[in-house]
Amino acid sequence: MALEYLYRCTSEGEVNNGLKKQCDFEFVFEEGEHNCPLCGSALKRVPSGPSVSDLLRKGQQEVAKKKDKK
Repeated sequence: MALEYLYRCTSEGEVNNGLKKQCDFEFVFEEGEHNCPLCGSALKRVPSGPSVSDLLRKGQQEVAKKKDKK
């Protein structure tokens, strides 16, 4: 079973020779490299929550706060 992630278009400003003011394409694809079907720009995977490093950092801060209170 392949993992699926939300991908978003990375283009900024007008696309398709000015026919579109901006491209807001988003879609859920299997993991990999994808291009926007509307303007051809690369799609970037959107994080679905905190990263492992964010969770570890938060835990480390909570432990440090508990030690400071003692």
